Amino acid sequence: MKYALGVDVGGTNIRMAVVSDEGEIVRVIKNRTTPTKNPKELVDQIAKLYEEIEPNDFAIEGMGIGVPGPVIQETGYVHFLSNLGIEDFNLKELVEERLNLKVTVGNDANLAGFAEAMVGHGKGHRVVQYMTISTGIGGGLIVDGRVISGSTGFAQEIGNMIIDPFSNKKQNDQMAKGSFESICSGTAIVKSAKEQGLEIEHAGKLFELALNGNEIAKKIKKEWLLYMGVALSSMFAYIEPDVFVLGGGVMKSSHLFLNELREEIDKHVFPKLRGKVKVEIAQFDQDAGIIGAALICFSR
Repeated sequence: MKYALGVDVGGTNIRMAVVSDEGEIVRVIKNRTTPTKNPKELVDQIAKLYEEIEPNDFAIEGMGIGVPGPVIQETGYVHFLSNLGIEDFNLKELVEERLNLKVTVGNDANLAGFAEAMVGHGKGHRVVQYMTISTGIGGGLIVDGRVISGSTGFAQEIGNMIIDPFSNKKQNDQMAKGSFESICSGTAIVKSAKEQGLEIEHAGKLFELALNGNEIAKKIKKEWLLYMGVALSSMFAYIEPDVFVLGGGVMKSSHLFLNELREEIDKHVFPKLRGKVKVEIAQFDQDAGIIGAALICFSR
C-alpha cells in the first residue's frame, strides 16, 4: 500500500496525517496554529509536525498541504491566507527546501472536494461540485479526477459569488457585498439571528428553533433556503455537475433542511431538471481536507 502525508492548515490547528492511497488515515497529529505573518514560521510549524509524526515508519511518496486561501496548485504559490495574515509566498518551494520531500499545495476546499470525489460520496461521478458551508463558504470542482483551480488559483472561491447585488452584507474585507459567504455561511446565519433578537451560538441552533416553531427562526431559515437554492441552481446551470456534495459545520444540521433545500433548488431550474439535481451530504467531516491533501500526491 502507498502512503502520503496530508496537512490541513487551519486558523486554530495545523493537522498532519499519514494517509493510504485508499484514503484511510493511519496516523494523525495536530498542534495549535501559531499566528505569524512570516511564511518561514509557518514552515517551521509544518516541519515540527513532520518530525513528530515519524514518517520513516512508512514509505511516504510526498506531502499535500491544504490552505484556506487561493493557490496556484501547479506552482504552490499562495495569494493570501486571511486567517493567518500571510500573503504572496510559495509554500511548495519553502517546504520542499526544508524537508527534501515532494510537496503539492492546494486550496483546502478544493482538496476536500477531491477527497469526496475520489473516495467519498462523489466517488463514481465524472463531475463533482463540492461545497463547504461553515464559518465561511468554499468550493471544489472535480472533473474526471482533476481539480479545476483556474488560471491563477481563484477558481471555486464561490464564497465571493454574488447572490444579492442589492445586499450590504459583507463578511470580511476580502468578500464583496452580497456575496454567497456573506449571506449563507454559518457566521452569516448567526449574525442575522442576533440582529433580529435571537441569541444563538451556532447555525444549528437556528434550525432547531425553526423546527420548534420560532417565527423569527423560521423567517431566517426560509430566506437562507431561498439564497441557497438560487446559488446551487445557478451553479447547476453553468456546470451541471453529476452531484453536489455539501460539507462543513452547517451541514451537521442537514436533517433539518435538506429536503427543503432540494425543493428550493427545483424552483429555479428548468422544469425538465426538477427532481434530477443530485445533492448529497459529504461522507467526511473534518477529515476531508487532510485526506484530499494526501490523495492529491498520488495523482501527479
